[in-house]
Amino acid sequence: MPLPSSGPIGLGAIYQELTGSAVESDALVSKCFNGEYAPINPNSQRQPDASTPYSLGSFHGYDQNASGLTSFWYVDNSGIGSPCGLECETEAWHNGAGALPIVNDIVYTDSAGTFPMGPSFNGPRGMSETQSQPAYFYFIVEGKNPGRVLVIGSCEE
Repeated sequence: MPLPSSGPIGLGAIYQELTGSAVESDALVSKCFNGEYAPINPNSQRQPDASTPYSLGSFHGYDQNASGLTSFWYVDNSGIGSPCGLECETEAWHNGAGALPIVNDIVYTDSAGTFPMGPSFNGPRGMSETQSQPAYFYFIVEGKNPGRVLVIGSCEE
């Protein structure tokens, strides 16, 4: 069962979500964040921030049992200037429910969800549901958490 999306969250609940087991009294914070108890599931729509200092709140909404990626779409390859109107040729995936990603979805370069879009995808990138179509929307991924969509924008603004 996913962790709550807001409110108090305890280390025991995080440990139980990661392992499926009852809480160990010696569960260490760093082991939860660094995947030592169980690998962090890249398919969870929400990902914990493993940078220090650790914040238990970054586990809000995390789901250890989330299934694979839900959507396949296209992104432009430029990464330079405005992506609006550029053709979207490259396949991409995300873990959200919609056809295109939204803020806080994780976007990937592979269908297995192994490779989140990282620093090479800095800057706005156009996106489209159809290959070889111009971008009418764009997204920006967060540098600190590779693949996490930070901004969605419309090219018609």
